[in-house]
Amino acid sequence: MRASILALSLAVGMLGVCTEAISPSDLLKGMDSGMEAPACKISCADGTSPTETKDVYNPDHRGCEGRMFGRTNTGNSLGLGKCCDAHDACYHSCASGFQKCEEDFTTCLRESCESTFEPGSQKDTECRKAAAAMTMGTRMSGCRHYQYAQSTVCDCSQHGGPAKPERAERRRRTKSAKARRRSRKGKAKRDEL
Repeated sequence: MRASILALSLAVGMLGVCTEAISPSDLLKGMDSGMEAPACKISCADGTSPTETKDVYNPDHRGCEGRMFGRTNTGNSLGLGKCCDAHDACYHSCASGFQKCEEDFTTCLRESCESTFEPGSQKDTECRKAAAAMTMGTRMSGCRHYQYAQSTVCDCSQHGGPAKPERAERRRRTKSAKARRRSRKGKAKRDEL
């Protein structure tokens, strides 16, 4: 979760610039209803679902710690730390489902802002901006972290080998790598002309 948030350091600045056009609450509503997290699953070599390992996840309870919010650690100072801890725990629960973790995270963030701050106050706006940025960050770049966490708590030893990302996710990554190569080739041809 924390690593996912790092990917969005620009988003906070963009959200600050765009407050007139898109309110943080509208962004969170859109994420609740329309913005789907990418297909992100993990399966065993034989295609079956993994089983829970005997290892137990020991949360570190660092909340929303990360460089995105600088030294002030805005996520924790706004009371969102418990949501980040729950999100980390969800990622570390075998077969929890990426989409479910993301939906629960978004709901927790929204409810925390609503219950903690006076609607329309500066702190409420700050909280909603931080929540929107964190939600966007985990939905856009959390899959890899989810899959890593799942590989540490899921067991596939009786199903043909270690837990791994499903083929759709691997295909998506392969397609994007191919697209980058095609783009570079096209640019090289244009430069030759």
